[in-house]
Amino acid sequence: IAIYDPSGHGGVCHYTYQLAQNLAFMGSDVTVVTTENYELKHLQRNFNVVFLFKKSWIKRLALSLIGLVRWQGSNDSGPVFENGAQSSEKVFDLALFKNLRLRITWVKAALLFLWKRPHLIHFQWLVDRDQEYFFINLLKLLRFKIVYTVHDLLPPESDAYPGHDALERIYRKVDALIVHAENNKKEFVSTFEVNPEKIYVIPHGSNDLFYTDKRMSKEVAKEQLGLFRGKKVILFFGLIK
Repeated sequence: IAIYDPSGHGGVCHYTYQLAQNLAFMGSDVTVVTTENYELKHLQRNFNVVFLFKKSWIKRLALSLIGLVRWQGSNDSGPVFENGAQSSEKVFDLALFKNLRLRITWVKAALLFLWKRPHLIHFQWLVDRDQEYFFINLLKLLRFKIVYTVHDLLPPESDAYPGHDALERIYRKVDALIVHAENNKKEFVSTFEVNPEKIYVIPHGSNDLFYTDKRMSKEVAKEQLGLFRGKKVILFFGLIK
């Protein structure tokens, strides 16, 4: 099993770690494809890790070129371009470099998967929803089975959201989709035209990765976190968008 997680940090990273660890414990050969800034690289693990996403020299080069053009424009008697620095940004379009970098990364990932030949490629996160479809389509052409865990669903009222069509194409292309609750599946079916038979409900797993001492009392935990005793504490897990 290859797990594709370009996030490398935060909740999805922790989710991926525990999923990979337990799949390996059950006897699967698991490889996590992630970023070189992988937040949990210091932890012991029973699965393989490939640091495919690395710091972009292309982005640094583009920023350097933009800075150079801006510097030249400020020192000359007149601007190098008709619209000054704004024109330089149009010439050195960062989006172009970003897309080029993504495509290079996808080629490397495809070669890695062809070498490893995983029975399943599990997508945990998408870098660019508009561009990622082409990568998934490439993997399908190479006859890989693809599962995508949908951690974020678009609400039903967001049919006009620019990424809606891009997501729907991805959802249709993959072999299976995972959501964490029956309500998520209902929302999914009402929002996207996707075959409900390939949507699987798997409850969210435990986050015991952070429970280093399950015997710790609330009072001791509050003291270690610097919270006042006797005060009510609300824990919010996730993020508000």
